[in-house]
Amino acid sequence: MYTILIVDDHKHIVDSMCATIHWEAMNILSIHKAYSAVEAFEIIKTTQIHILLTDIRMPGMSGLELIERAQRLLPHIQCVLLTGYAHFEYARKAVELRAVDYLIKPVRDEEICRVIGKITEQLEESSVSIKKNRWIRQNLPLLKSGFPGEPIEGRPVNGSRFSSVNSPPPQKLDSLKTVIQPPTLMQLIESNHISGVGDKLESIFKEIDTKWPCSRTHLTEAYFHIIGGFVHLAHKNGVMLEEITGNHNISGRAALFRSLQHLKEWSMLIYSLLKEHIQPTEQSASHIKIVEGIHSYIKEHLADNVTLAAIADHVYFHPGYLSKIYKEATGINISDFILAERMEKARLLLEESHMKIYEITKKVGYQSVQHFIREFKKYYGITPKNYRCRPD
Repeated sequence: MYTILIVDDHKHIVDSMCATIHWEAMNILSIHKAYSAVEAFEIIKTTQIHILLTDIRMPGMSGLELIERAQRLLPHIQCVLLTGYAHFEYARKAVELRAVDYLIKPVRDEEICRVIGKITEQLEESSVSIKKNRWIRQNLPLLKSGFPGEPIEGRPVNGSRFSSVNSPPPQKLDSLKTVIQPPTLMQLIESNHISGVGDKLESIFKEIDTKWPCSRTHLTEAYFHIIGGFVHLAHKNGVMLEEITGNHNISGRAALFRSLQHLKEWSMLIYSLLKEHIQPTEQSASHIKIVEGIHSYIKEHLADNVTLAAIADHVYFHPGYLSKIYKEATGINISDFILAERMEKARLLLEESHMKIYEITKKVGYQSVQHFIREFKKYYGITPKNYRCRPD
């Protein structure tokens, strides 16, 4: 059903992935290989690629450049970065390029399957949305006759049908692009990214205002998409939508058929009520759980080279997005917490054990004794040796 393009200048890596991973289980029936970004881009020019899995550092064109070019040709292509370098600058660039994930080599087959499987599930959801929108368009006459409502401004009504004097020739019917572009409204709701729902609604309204300002068809399409998301969000939190909105008109029909402005006002009102009801509980609880997972991982792996990419992999979040969530929830950076934990453990070991300085250095995750001494002195204002020898 879907196609993937695997790109790496190390031929054995590409060939091994193609041969050992059970792609059909993830609905991937066509696998393309390339051993350079240039070769990969030639394939993208002539082939419908759904998923691009590419190394970053390659001779000539880099994987980052390849993604930028690929997205110009195929705006909906899903991209995963693969690299042997755990560098935050790459993670930042990955966020800018809207990459789905960022994997550090060597990467296990199970991890590749997890990431690619998640992508194909999202593609399936988008496909369902497209089919739903197609059904709405095909059944618009029935929908119109079932919801009399009020006319769009400036349009007289005869019963439940529209009639207009000197009406312009009909435009070519086309679905709203923002409705099906990932992340969809449902994807944002499922990931508890409630604040992103407002941005998604604004993008839908902007498209209608720009391309279809007088189209009842597209107002109807937007309405069904939005009300479906609102009802799902309410049910996801164990309540009926009416319980949250109170006396407000949740059907929205009168506002819907009058103008885009009324649909927008109605949508943002219901969204604000939902956000007020849900965010203090579910989203904050979700973020607390993520922070707890980060802290647990750091404490268990303090002696290792703890990287943002490794932590993100453990809690199944993109590194850039994970940093943002953590900073919003705690007020500090993840690197600040790692440093504080290392310094606290080093202090306790100096006080409670007879371990040598070089042994403590390794125990708290430093490779260089001199680096550890500098960090300790910078943090506590005293060297580890002098700290241990200080009078009680």
